[in-house]
Formats: sequence, structure tokens, C-alpha cells
Amino acid sequence: MFDNKAGKRTEISNELGERLRSLSLEPDSPPLTVAEAATLTNTSQKFWRTKIYHREIKYLKIGRSVRIPATELVRVIKVIAPFIIESRGA
Repeated sequence: MFDNKAGKRTEISNELGERLRSLSLEPDSPPLTVAEAATLTNTSQKFWRTKIYHREIKYLKIGRSVRIPATELVRVIKVIAPFIIESRGA
């Protein structure tokens, strides 16, 4: 009957914060593949490919392979984190 939305919101925020902290932001860290970025951020590959297609994020193209710098992942997650929290019903 009583839904503790504030508690859920805090729990989800903490989960996202831990994911952000787990990213290695060192300048020499290798860029991630689209699949790795999707797994790490719990989003779909299509989400990242759409961002790349619309040039919304910086990316590296090595031959046919596309890589996303870790700093771009953090930048995007900080923007979409409030929407993730809302979509989970918190």
C-alpha cells in the first residue's frame, strides 16, 4: 500500500553512481566497443548506434570497427540518468 518512491530513487541513483565510478577514466584507457558500452550501461546497442549515427557522441572509427571513449559514456549517462530513474517507476 505504501510505496517508498524516495527510497527506490536513492537506490537507483546509488546503482548508477557505482557504475559511473567503475568506469576507468584514465587518458590511456582503451575505447569501448558498442557492445561493451551497451553492457556496461545496461542499454541496447541500438541506443549507442543511434547516438553515433546522429553524431550526438564522439567516437573513433578504426577500419570498420566503431569505438566509444569512456568519457563519452559518462557524459551520456549523466544526461540520461534522471530519465532512467523515472522510467523505472521511482
